[in-house]
Amino acid sequence: MESFTTLFMFSGLGYMAGVLLSSKILGHEDDFSMSRTAFTCIFAHISAFSTALMIFHTNIYVINALLFCQYVGLACVDNFSTVAFLEMWGQRIQPWLQAKTAAYAVAGIIPSVLIMNESLTETYIICCLACVASLLGIVCDWAYLA
Repeated sequence: MESFTTLFMFSGLGYMAGVLLSSKILGHEDDFSMSRTAFTCIFAHISAFSTALMIFHTNIYVINALLFCQYVGLACVDNFSTVAFLEMWGQRIQPWLQAKTAAYAVAGIIPSVLIMNESLTETYIICCLACVASLLGIVCDWAYLA
């Protein structure tokens, strides 16, 4: 069980690296030939592929590397979407951004509690279902704000 503690460390390091990387890209956006949307899609795919590959590995070092990549992608998508939301909707988006941040905080706590009470496979399935539910919420929000 001690090896699971490294998972949280690598996810935090990945998120920090993703924030730094996306901030660097946003700061030098004119130097790149790709749009912010293309970068968002690339990092979303990196995160998705890392998540999908985690199912097939039992080696903790491979899982740590995949978790790092997953959180780099998540942080980049988070930063790019926050900037895009502010540009599109200005002050109207502030409550939604606060709700998004609160959801990240809750999402960081729930898997830890589930792992203690359920098996790892059941926890992974529950977290995947929660992600699908949150994506549906985002689609509804976009329809409301449009």
